[in-house]
Order: sequence, then C-alpha cells, then structure tokens
Amino acid sequence: MEPAAADIVREFIEAAQLPAVGRADDGVLATLLANFDSDLSNAARDIQRLIERYPGRFLSSAFRALRTNPQGAGPEFLRDLLWRNNALLDGLADPALFDLKRAIELAKAWSRLEPALDVKLLRSVFAAELEAEIDVNRARRILEIVSTLAPHPRVLPLVIKLLRHPDPRLQSKATALFCRNSKNVQWAREKLGAPDARVRANAIEALWGTDSAAMRALLADAAMDPDHRVVANALVGLYYIAGSDAAARLEQMAKSPKQAFRSAAGFAMGQTLDPVFVPTLNALVKDGDAGVRRQALRDVAQAVRD
Repeated sequence: MEPAAADIVREFIEAAQLPAVGRADDGVLATLLANFDSDLSNAARDIQRLIERYPGRFLSSAFRALRTNPQGAGPEFLRDLLWRNNALLDGLADPALFDLKRAIELAKAWSRLEPALDVKLLRSVFAAELEAEIDVNRARRILEIVSTLAPHPRVLPLVIKLLRHPDPRLQSKATALFCRNSKNVQWAREKLGAPDARVRANAIEALWGTDSAAMRALLADAAMDPDHRVVANALVGLYYIAGSDAAARLEQMAKSPKQAFRSAAGFAMGQTLDPVFVPTLNALVKDGDAGVRRQALRDVAQAVRD
C-alpha cells in the first residue's frame, strides 16, 4: 500500500468511535491475526471470508484489532484488505463509527488521493438490485458527504437516479447535489415548480455564487416564493451577486410579522458572514419568538467570530 493510502487508513482507525465493549467477532479476528505468520494462507482466506460475510460488523472489529495490535504481517494484511475492498466506504456511511462532521473530514482527505471518491460513494448507495430498495438514511448521509467534495459532472448520472425517489428529503438532497454539480440554471428554474419547498430551496442554494442574467432572473422569481426557506436562499444568492440591494431586502424580511420569515432572515444574514447585519441580528436575539431568538444567537455569534 502506498504511504498516502496507509495514512488514510490510519486516520480512519484513529478516528473511529468504537463501543467500550467489543463484539464476539473481535476474538475471532484477533486469533486469526495472532496466527497469521504461522498459517498465512488460511488466515488470509478466513479474514477475507469475515469481511464478505459480515461487512457491517467487520469494520469495527478490524479497527479495534488494529488499535490493539498495529504491528506485524497480519495487521499489515488487514489494513491493505480494508483499502482494497473499499470497506472504508461503509465506514463513512455508518454514523455509529463516525459522526457526520468527522466523516466529511475523512472523505475530504481521501478525495485528495482519489478524486473519483464521489462516484464510489454514490455507487455504494445502489448496492441493492432495485433502486426502491436503497437504504434511505445511508443515501441521505452519502449525499451530505458528497456535497462537501469538489463538484464534478461525473456524479450526475448517479444523482439523476435519486431525483424521483419517493422520500422527499432524499429527493431534495439529490436536487441540491445535481444543481451544484451541473450549474444548470434552467433545470433549477424547473424545480421552482416542485411542490416540496425543500426541493425548491435546495435548488437555489446549490447555485449560490453563480452569476448570469438567467441566474439573476431565477433568484428574483425565487425571492417571491411563498416559502420562507426559498426566499431566504434566493436573497443570499442575490447578496453574493448584488450586495446592498439584497441586504436591504433581508433587513426588511427580518421585520416580517411571520415568525418563520424572521428566523429565515437571521439564517440568511448568518450565511453572508457580513458584520453589517449584526445590529439586526442583535435585535432578533430579543424577538418575542423563542425559535427566532435561538437562530439569531447562532447567527450573530458566527458573524462576529468570522
């Protein structure tokens, strides 16, 4: 295994959240590793069988074994096996092993060595023979991770398969990823007609930073949407393009009689990281609605810190 790959595997082993009490499988794997030198071919075969039969359970057992006994031919074989079999992909998808923030950090480090990691992750969503049988929670998490990696159109054929999935949250995340990687303003405009506000909001957010006449027209229309999240995302997009004009509209939104719109305005101001909004956010911290106050507290802290 090349040194860069070995470093990635080592990061996974060190970062994994392992339960205090090991699994029954731990003892089996530990024995195989201990006997590896004296019975190399049989031990290697049996370790490979373990990972094929119990992929979900195997990874935590492997991490525990490699923490306990990192030296020797057996552990070296095991680290190489984890890398070659792409078992680490399952680790990124498992919230019991890595929280989302840590999984994203690991994926970013891995993607520097393997630029097509985004495709590998998305392909792992479709392990079931039928798309309808995909693990929705796993798919959502993988889309979250892939959305933080460098955008590339190579992922689009796989993302397209999820755009019509019946789960609305999965569909909205797929929409965001499609827009981010395609930068297709016309396609995003079509999504403004989607009945689910999350789909509309995500389509707009994914295009933040894009500037064209078509994009400005799209954001202007989205800013008239009946949903607070869509409006807030549209105004953030306009802020990145037009600055002060959008800022004035966010200030106005923060005075809305509707709680959801005031809260969304606070969120949007926080996204801009512009200290000019701090006085308005300070006012929202004293809002009569608890939800608005909580959102404003998070956003004013972010604006001041950054």
